[in-house]
Amino acid sequence: MIWDLFAAATENYHGHAVVTAPRYLDERHIQLALEEARPPRVIFDDPRVVGILDSGDKLRDGTLALVGMRDLQEMLALEGKVHEWVLKLKEPLEAKAWAGRVSGAGGVKVSPWNRFLPQMSDMLQMVGFIRVLYAVIFYFAVVLVSTNTIYMALLERVREFAVMGALGLKPSRLAALVILEALILSIGAALAGGAVGILATLHFERHPLDFRSTVTSITWAGATLQPVYRTAFSWENVLFPVAVTAVIGIVVALLPAWRLARARPVEILREG
Repeated sequence: MIWDLFAAATENYHGHAVVTAPRYLDERHIQLALEEARPPRVIFDDPRVVGILDSGDKLRDGTLALVGMRDLQEMLALEGKVHEWVLKLKEPLEAKAWAGRVSGAGGVKVSPWNRFLPQMSDMLQMVGFIRVLYAVIFYFAVVLVSTNTIYMALLERVREFAVMGALGLKPSRLAALVILEALILSIGAALAGGAVGILATLHFERHPLDFRSTVTSITWAGATLQPVYRTAFSWENVLFPVAVTAVIGIVVALLPAWRLARARPVEILREG
């Protein structure tokens, strides 16, 4: 994304373009900074500031300047060469495993981002644990709600089930009827919740929640975390809760179905 901004800023300029932090607002400061860095040779005799970069990280912005690749190669006496390749994976969390598979192939050394940002890696592991904890709490709540719904549906129709048993419906078929009703309720609820979740995810993926006007950004572990919350659509996050909710509906219906199958219709009608 940063390089997209650099390309847009330098689109109409063909000299030694620089995108820098607010502290370097003129070419003289750029040249002094380059001289202090003492590279093998400095070729920026006429640097031109074409853009200002403000990421919210004052420490990084105070030492960061973006230049074109050709200018940097000439500056470091690496014309037409590169000293490293930076790859962007579709799943950044798999970088460590991917680096382990590729490292050593053809004498290439591969270093994952976890090595350069260990604090960020530890934070993501902690976030993963928190997600698991939230999932446990969520599914526990689903079990409670499903159990209450199934029992209420059973109590409301217990006389109907007793009459069916008195008319000759086998206990096994009666239990199967209760489980089937629970399955229909749970699948209907899961599909409705999945549809609402998909719509909400797609909406907030395009229109994220932006709290930058009220909350400041957080700089930590070499990265700036903006208070902008965006969702990311994933079929795994849609299908798994739907399937688990449907299965939970069947499981919580087993006990009521078993108790109803063992009960005598005459006793149920007498109590009603």
